[in-house]
Amino acid sequence: MKRTILIFSLDGGTLDVITPLVQAGRLPVLRRFMAEGSHGRLESTIHPMTAPAWISFMTGKNQGKHGIYDFTQKKAEAYAIEYVNARCCKSQTIWKIASHHGKRVGVFNMPLTFPPEEVNGFMIAGFGTPGKESKFTYPEELYGEIVDNFGTYRLLEMRQSSPEMCFESLLESIDQTTKISKYLFDKQEWELFAVTFYETDHIQHFFWHCMDQNHPCYTPDLHKKYGDFVFKIYEKIDAAIGQICDYVHQEKVVIIMSDHGAGPIKKYINLNSWLRDMGLLEYKKSKILESKISGAVRFGARKFLTSKWKHWIMNVNPKIKDKFDSRLFFSTINWKKTKAYAMGSYGNIYINLKGREPQGIVETNDYKAIREEIAEKLYLLKDPDTGESVVEKVHMRENLYNGHFVDNAPDIIVVYRDYSYFSMPSLRNAYKRPTFEMHAEDTLGKVNSLSYHRLHGITLFHGEGIKRDYQIKGAKIIDLAPMILYLACIPIPEDMDGRVLTEIFDEEYLEQHQITFSPQQPQGIAPHSQADYEYSKDEAGKIEKRLSDLGYL
Repeated sequence: MKRTILIFSLDGGTLDVITPLVQAGRLPVLRRFMAEGSHGRLESTIHPMTAPAWISFMTGKNQGKHGIYDFTQKKAEAYAIEYVNARCCKSQTIWKIASHHGKRVGVFNMPLTFPPEEVNGFMIAGFGTPGKESKFTYPEELYGEIVDNFGTYRLLEMRQSSPEMCFESLLESIDQTTKISKYLFDKQEWELFAVTFYETDHIQHFFWHCMDQNHPCYTPDLHKKYGDFVFKIYEKIDAAIGQICDYVHQEKVVIIMSDHGAGPIKKYINLNSWLRDMGLLEYKKSKILESKISGAVRFGARKFLTSKWKHWIMNVNPKIKDKFDSRLFFSTINWKKTKAYAMGSYGNIYINLKGREPQGIVETNDYKAIREEIAEKLYLLKDPDTGESVVEKVHMRENLYNGHFVDNAPDIIVVYRDYSYFSMPSLRNAYKRPTFEMHAEDTLGKVNSLSYHRLHGITLFHGEGIKRDYQIKGAKIIDLAPMILYLACIPIPEDMDGRVLTEIFDEEYLEQHQITFSPQQPQGIAPHSQADYEYSKDEAGKIEKRLSDLGYL
């Protein structure tokens, strides 16, 4: 009988929530797996973001080798952005490698898998899928089969008219994932079967402040009404994992992981405002009113125009959204007097380099010096209320990443202390914002995102040859790809950055299962075997809305 590797991904899953719940007896499935297997904290990517973290998990490589650093990427030789998708990845995924070796692969609901790969099995794309009208399943006819059997399919559709409806929609989503997972498992004998629950991430974004007394927006009233919502989602997923595992009667290895952790945010930091105050960025005074009007028009269009009118506008001028967004992001900056600017989520700074940027002014000979100047000043940045330094580390991209795509990275990567500060992700309205901002007053009339990611998530292994009740230390998200290939008896590509966590295995298992490597990627599965995919304007709008709802834009 073949062995199945079951991979359960909890987007944003954190031991800060799991451990107290396990100790309280509220997560019996995870409690058993932790006692009978090996588990510990899992270090994510820098920054600990959905897009680069999931791609690093699937490739076993750092961002310099796969090329994805954020939800968006800067267009080459332009002050413009575009949203990333699976085809932006420049390296092979474990799903493709396993398929090449004849393994049956099933991947359900995993972020950054749209458009889906042609695998030896099936793939249903998760976060990053624009809508059900997009081709998000492989094979394509699988979507119709699911609808025929289950009546409908909810694709990351959160009802946010009230906190209660938001919570209920997440519970319904977990039920859907559980039922469809069991149905899909019956279709074949799978060697790799991966299921993602994104609800942990969403519930923490919206309700962390209701359970955490140290959060700036915590109130006893919110705690009384919604303080248990996060815990109940974890309990629901714990039960779902148990149901799916019980459904699989053959020999199995269970892996539970998350792409990053979660935690409260103390304040927002507007890096472009700070760069402005440092004399490194200047705004065009003549463009400020225009930006206000453009922002108001954009907000009004999103809020009040019907889908029919939006589609009509896109058809008349399909480039309007790209032009509008880029204008809103960049048009207020006086590039002739700007040496550096921030863009993207968390802390990313780009140098306005001559010869690379359309209106670059920083000479190549001054590139290193200006980065060092910015780093020195960043280390002096202090919280105005506590007087504490807010910057933990300033990385130069070539010191943090390695590979052919390091040049795609921001020039400077700013890591805030414990990731408890969050940079405003765009350039919008930065001309009038202070460097530090508190949370907006939260009434939960509209569910707001009031917590963000942390560097450490969770990893857990349970099955034959894996040590019992063992605490894993020093595991990284790039280690999971080589671990999965090793467990599946597949040679590990030598260019993977991760390692096999040999310390979690019994010596007998290691003796009987040698680690093997492949000197290069198997022939016939080159990263660009499928054409690049560019979101349509309508699809980009849907992606933007979801990212905005979660507080990323």
